[in-house]
Amino acid sequence: MYGGLFLTLQELEQSIGGLIRILRERRIALKVITGYGFDNEHNFLTDICGKHYGFSVRQNKAAFNSIEYKRLTSKFGHPTLSSYYEISVWNETGTASIFTDEWCGSWNNGVPNNIIEKIEEVMQLYREGKIHCSDCQIVTPIDDYKRHYFAGRYCNNCWSGSTGTYKNIGGWCEIERKENYE
Repeated sequence: MYGGLFLTLQELEQSIGGLIRILRERRIALKVITGYGFDNEHNFLTDICGKHYGFSVRQNKAAFNSIEYKRLTSKFGHPTLSSYYEISVWNETGTASIFTDEWCGSWNNGVPNNIIEKIEEVMQLYREGKIHCSDCQIVTPIDDYKRHYFAGRYCNNCWSGSTGTYKNIGGWCEIERKENYE
């Protein structure tokens, strides 16, 4: 499918509220025009070499005193936090996640400079044939990532469970094994 919204990193510095509204309107218009009921965003960032990367920006909300609320208030230090923003970047086909980060900010501000700098860094790494592990963030050649779970790419240690989120309980391999894909 062709069509979508192509942006540069500099354009992410505009009002996040305006950007989210534009992205939502474009997504709905593409669904109507094409009759294609896709769920994923069809938005692309373009790097300095002209390579495209899929991306989405979302405003997320956390219910007061939920686990997510507690994680976010711990991370951001805002005792009254109720919403935050998240940006995700994928390879050009949307099959490999290369970056996700979140921040707390105003609807009127753009994506923070430190996050734009991180996105530039992961784009450069990806052009060089390297990618961060989706769990521990170690940088390794893309060819070393033989295992994946949905769009996440995992190093051998996180996949097997010797490090990472699922350390000592089977790793991402065990999570993927339990998936029924129905």
